[in-house]
Amino acid sequence: MTNSLLSFGLSLCLFLFSLWLPAIGYTDPMSELPGAKTGLVVLEEGMLVAPVALWKTITLDEVESAGMIAWFANPVLLLAWMLILSGWRRPALIASRAAFFLSLLFFVSGDLPLDHTQTMRNTHGSFGFYVWVMSMAAAWYAASKIPPKDRADPTNVA
Repeated sequence: MTNSLLSFGLSLCLFLFSLWLPAIGYTDPMSELPGAKTGLVVLEEGMLVAPVALWKTITLDEVESAGMIAWFANPVLLLAWMLILSGWRRPALIASRAAFFLSLLFFVSGDLPLDHTQTMRNTHGSFGFYVWVMSMAAAWYAASKIPPKDRADPTNVA
């Protein structure tokens, strides 16, 4: 369990570090100048835009919005962390893998919606994005280091 907790700590530190780094580079829709957003700004804006992007992708088949679905890796990562700390190996593995693969959906689209009228063009991952993805990989590793429960042991109730 010690390796799992160390890897969990690494995942948490990488995630927090990624919030302060430039995560997304883009072309401003109004001025056509390049810009960047930190991970914290992307996390905050994603709370508003990601559910709308998910709805557009599912109902309207707008693949342009699919890249924003990567934001949903954040709550799935939080779930994975809780499962890792609880010591539930299989659900933690599933949640951490889902978070990792959801984070990779950012590469599906080159444009991300800002709101109903504007879209960030030519988006690309910056250093903070890759640190964020590494935090998902560290959570996956932490989940894999949770010792499996022995099913034959009647005292093992969890």
